[in-house]
Amino acid sequence: MPGAPAIEVTPEFEAIAIRIGGVLHAWIDRKRLLGVTSWIMDGRKQFFIEFVMEGHSFTVDYDTREKWEAILAKLDDVLAKKRFVAAPAH
Repeated sequence: MPGAPAIEVTPEFEAIAIRIGGVLHAWIDRKRLLGVTSWIMDGRKQFFIEFVMEGHSFTVDYDTREKWEAILAKLDDVLAKKRFVAAPAH
């Protein structure tokens, strides 16, 4: 997509930062994150990601499928790295 803003999903401190075009879009506390779900509505014109946290959840929506898919793929990479950290040897 020419001219599309860069999308970044990075671990920062104990959080996950999502930036679009260098601007902070979401800051998610990793310790409180319980799950992530996503869906498409309205004839494939609305793209949603819901972050389920301890005590609350929030939903973000995106205007293009490409942006939505890029964020989900990068989010999956960041979460997978955290999930499968090997325990220290004894």
